[in-house]
Amino acid sequence: MNLFGKILVVGVLVMSVLFMGAAMAVWSVNRNYLEANTKLKQLRDSLQNQNRQLQDEQTKLTAQLAVELAAKRRSLARLQNELVALRQDFGTLQAEKAQNVAQTSNANTAMNAMQENIATWRAEMDRLRKQLTDAQLDRDKIFGQLVNLTDFSNQLTAKRDTLVARSLELNAQIAQMRSVLSANNLPLTPEGPEKVDGLVAEVRESYVEISIGKDDGLRIGDTLEVYRGNKYLGRILVERTEPDRAVCKIVKNLQRGYIQRGDNVTTQLKVG
Repeated sequence: MNLFGKILVVGVLVMSVLFMGAAMAVWSVNRNYLEANTKLKQLRDSLQNQNRQLQDEQTKLTAQLAVELAAKRRSLARLQNELVALRQDFGTLQAEKAQNVAQTSNANTAMNAMQENIATWRAEMDRLRKQLTDAQLDRDKIFGQLVNLTDFSNQLTAKRDTLVARSLELNAQIAQMRSVLSANNLPLTPEGPEKVDGLVAEVRESYVEISIGKDDGLRIGDTLEVYRGNKYLGRILVERTEPDRAVCKIVKNLQRGYIQRGDNVTTQLKVG
């Protein structure tokens, strides 16, 4: 092969490579165009869908706007009617206000006159109240005196009743003691030591110990009477004496009550 043929072969090879690169470039551009076209179709479809949705939403909003406008018109008409009614009420209230102002003026005049009358009545009431207070003080003073006199009278009545009852009780006890002494053939004023008084110091079964003894003039065999207040309890017999105390035996057949520590004893019991 000569030089021309070699150059031709190399030229064909280079052209083949160039044509192949151009074909690849065309294929790549075509492919990108197809992808771009596909994306444009998808974007167009999406925009068309969004456009339809926006149109539907616009239709709904237009309907809602019409409804709201109709409601607003009705509300406006109602408010206008209320405004007319309020204006009428306002006119009525203004008329009533004028009437009330006139009535208030008349009432103020009447109230001023009434206040003057009240001041006069108040002065009269103060005078009457003072008179009433003075009368109440006098009444309370008289009532207090009456209460004191009534209490004093009740106390005197109670004391009188107590004294009468005590007198009757003492008379009954005296009569009973006289009957007991007479039944036992005992004198009303028995002989013995001079009148000596003492107390029961101890009680032991049938014996008692008393607070008076030999130094007080007691002797063995003497008798003493036992009593508590106005109640006669019985007789005791001296069996042992000491200077300041004595032991006595209770006379059972003359005992009229339970003898206990602290009861009174005496050598001479005044009867009658």
